[in-house]
Amino acid sequence: MKQNIYDNALFFKGYEEIRNRKFNYNNLLERPNFLALMPDVKGKVLLDLGCGKGEFANDCVLNGAQQVDAIDISDNMITAAKERYESDRLQFQNISIEDILLEKSHYHLITSALALHYVADFEGVIEKVSYALCPEGVFLFSIEHPISTANKGVEQWVLDETNTISHFSVAVTGMKGNEHKIGS
Repeated sequence: MKQNIYDNALFFKGYEEIRNRKFNYNNLLERPNFLALMPDVKGKVLLDLGCGKGEFANDCVLNGAQQVDAIDISDNMITAAKERYESDRLQFQNISIEDILLEKSHYHLITSALALHYVADFEGVIEKVSYALCPEGVFLFSIEHPISTANKGVEQWVLDETNTISHFSVAVTGMKGNEHKIGS
């Protein structure tokens, strides 16, 4: 089953509250670092996988992209994108990353900011991207670091058989009895 938490009304409301803050993770870290890696888009054909509310796709059009196709699995996201941005060089489509059908060697640049960690078949997506990129095309993506989704306020560390910290537990459910709070 494909993940689409953004069409859950409560989750989407919380997401919008976070994104509307001036100082949020996206504005302070993700977007500036992503943009620093971006090649020139002038005259290029782009695909944005997991476009969210379309801000990045629209910025690419404003920076001279010939065409930007932007997709997202969330109807809430695509509806917001279509309400905010309109251009004959910008197309939004409500479809999952896994389900999109792509033309061979069609795109100069394919991007995906903080969306690929939701896909179940990462290898399948990479195959589609490789197929759809022009020779010398670029695939630029980021994924959410697991620490961002780790237990907020519950410091749960998983210890190995020698009682040495192995890793941080990112989910409280399914604990096997070897998770310990720091200092316990």
